[in-house]
Amino acid sequence: MERSRQVVAAACALAAACSLAAAKVQMPPACTNPDGLAVDPKGRLAIAAPNNDRRQPGAIFRLDEPGGAPRLWFKVPPHPETGVAAPMGICFGPEGEMYICDNQKDSKGRLLRVAFADDRPVAFETVACGLENANGVKYLDGRLYMTSAFLRKLPREDGLLPSGLYMFSAADRNVRVTNTAADPQLVFTDHTAGKVRVGLNGVAVDARGTIYVDNYGDARVWKLTPGPDGRIAAAELFAWQGMKTPDGLCVDAEGNVYTADMQGDAAVRIDRNGVAHVLAKGCFTRPSEPCVWRGCLYVSDYGATTLTAIPLAAEAPFGLTAERLENPCGVDAPAPRLGWKMGVRAGATNVTQAAWRVLAASSRAKLAADEGDLWDSGKVEGAQSVDVPYGGAPLATSQRVFWKVKTWSGCGRESGWSAPAGRRSGSAPRPRRGPTPTWAARAG
Repeated sequence: MERSRQVVAAACALAAACSLAAAKVQMPPACTNPDGLAVDPKGRLAIAAPNNDRRQPGAIFRLDEPGGAPRLWFKVPPHPETGVAAPMGICFGPEGEMYICDNQKDSKGRLLRVAFADDRPVAFETVACGLENANGVKYLDGRLYMTSAFLRKLPREDGLLPSGLYMFSAADRNVRVTNTAADPQLVFTDHTAGKVRVGLNGVAVDARGTIYVDNYGDARVWKLTPGPDGRIAAAELFAWQGMKTPDGLCVDAEGNVYTADMQGDAAVRIDRNGVAHVLAKGCFTRPSEPCVWRGCLYVSDYGATTLTAIPLAAEAPFGLTAERLENPCGVDAPAPRLGWKMGVRAGATNVTQAAWRVLAASSRAKLAADEGDLWDSGKVEGAQSVDVPYGGAPLATSQRVFWKVKTWSGCGRESGWSAPAGRRSGSAPRPRRGPTPTWAARAG
């Protein structure tokens, strides 16, 4: 019950506030519906377009810089039998190669490998074929983990829809699967009981090698631990509330999981405790794939010709105080109480602080270099922003202290460092026990 209340509160408080900053990125005419997203080794955003209406061939596009215009990178070779290509999930390997899920019907799906030279594709190879539903793919330690949203040949007497996660070696070529339990590459299966008959869909891998997969129809996310041989050694139900139909998945550097909730028309962040937080809602057209890139969460609009970019950085804190004074000449306290106001984007409401970090330095130069030689609090969980006690090194009398703060919002958005709050030379009136440190708020 408590977890349910957390999910509902997070959704109600954050959806309206975070949606205001959404920006649209228009795809070129050669893209009629975008899907898979991945960042290439050069830091550019790659976009897969299956172009399901067949007015344009399936292709890969590229966005080199935020604010720029996506452009066609290359067309995916059509399947020799169907005459079309439908690229969906994509990822990159350590040599800069790209892997593409070619989502064909009638168990003709392919997992493709693309090699490049001077940014041009020079070789297309088939890793696996005969796939019933090649959907999402991620590279991990020489292996490729790929979801199949349907595995109808797996027998189930209860009528539930089976789906699965495949594992291939990156060195595999032309592996033909049967979409049955006889496939040695099938390392995890799930089933869907809901009315939406789609199973395992998105897949993501974090920095520790943990694999996340979601079940689209039953709205749950699994946390999978691979063993030394790459096969799944442990499976844990990670998140199951606050989503309607989670599609693609991605993970940021701090281990937060993001999903595009297609029928919920939302972008959702799942924190490390498995609690879902709505980042944006009502500003998409069938959101399908998320990707963290250059400070934003980019989401493909599968039902349109756009991407939606949601800023992940919050506004910087302001109004810094020491002992509840702004820009004090001196503070008569050996461990002064600090305070600040959380920055909130214009028009946002009900945004709360979830964590903070303070840096205190003995000089402006050190503070500008993010060197907290007097105090680096680290990231501290909590909403306190008034009377926060200084917890750093003991301070000498008449010592100048420069400090700044950053915050994290309840939906996980990290702010920049606080802006300059000004400083005043001099020291406070000398108390009986001797002069006290002088505090000045400063930004990096």
